[in-house]
Amino acid sequence: MENQSLQSGKLHVVVKSPENTLFDGQAKSVSSTNEKGKFDILFNHANFISIVKKNIIIHIDNDQKKEFDIDRGIVRFYKNHVSIFLGIEAIPQIEIQAPITKPVFKD
Repeated sequence: MENQSLQSGKLHVVVKSPENTLFDGQAKSVSSTNEKGKFDILFNHANFISIVKKNIIIHIDNDQKKEFDIDRGIVRFYKNHVSIFLGIEAIPQIEIQAPITKPVFKD
């Protein structure tokens, strides 16, 4: 599928829930929201990974789109392939405190 995506100038997009694959096909772009705000993924975008929230919009072509309302998910973009994983449980943040140690000096 990678060569087909590169030749057509479109992204290969896969949306998966824990139960099944909700979408697997080509798209012109993908839009979503992360902690910094709204963003779009276009062909030849820089590779990245992000936690997303609210919704995912897959723009299949100029007049067709598929929308998913979500609480949270993970988007991974790598070489024109968009992988979206939904139903991700939150990992609680824990504060790690390093023990205070005294420096040891040797003569």
